[in-house]
Amino acid sequence: MKRQQISRYELASYLLSPSLFVMVTLMVVEAMLAAATTWLVINAGRKVAIGQFLLSDLIWILTAQSASYVVGVISWIFAERAGYRGFGKFMLRFARENRGKVKLLNEKPAREQVEPFLTGETFQCFFNVMYELEFALKLFLGLVFNALVLGTEIDPYQCYSQRSTLPTLEQIATYTLELFPQLHGLRVLRQWTGPCDMTPDFAPIIGRAQELENFYQDVGWGTWGFKAAPGAAKAVAQLVATGRTPALLEPFSPGRFYSGRMLGEKAAAAVSA
Repeated sequence: MKRQQISRYELASYLLSPSLFVMVTLMVVEAMLAAATTWLVINAGRKVAIGQFLLSDLIWILTAQSASYVVGVISWIFAERAGYRGFGKFMLRFARENRGKVKLLNEKPAREQVEPFLTGETFQCFFNVMYELEFALKLFLGLVFNALVLGTEIDPYQCYSQRSTLPTLEQIATYTLELFPQLHGLRVLRQWTGPCDMTPDFAPIIGRAQELENFYQDVGWGTWGFKAAPGAAKAVAQLVATGRTPALLEPFSPGRFYSGRMLGEKAAAAVSA
């Protein structure tokens, strides 16, 4: 008697369960909370621009973002349950169809050939399906309730335009499709750009100006000031208070452009194009 193969629809039905529906519901909630976080951040940015940002705004942002993370973790618990259920139902069917073939259980060579397939490859197949399903749903829900924000390197030439350039857009599309080929049919909703203050050697300028008295500079951070600025600010405060340049700031002195001792920090910033 020829054994009937399992169809794709039957295999998919093994995953249909209350756990799967709970997972999808939680992922929808996660996407909505992420969208709410985005809205709160945008709204807070507007308040900062007019000097009305409050601590409560930050608390709401952190609460929404934390809730989104927690819901996402819980959704994966139910995703695992759905995967285990699908694997269990497949194993039950396999046992029923092969209950008359006792040599699979009694003969060690035959059992050693079957067990790795059942406990290894089959298990991996079901959970790979769950991984792909959750990834696709997360991406889809992110597009429905929120938006994908993509960025790239800065233009390799000096430009003060506030409009995005075609090479930059092409570069973003190339990198995005390499990571997510399924996004090939999407359209760009909007794009924006802005000036990036890069110095000739791509390193910041920090220290006392030589031409002016009591004039201190902490500029030219370009693409990495968000991370290093707090530490630099502490060193600059020490410079202003004591009048002595800390060793940490000496390489970044404005005087390096007079002496020709450039730092060459291009590799450390996102300007490697």
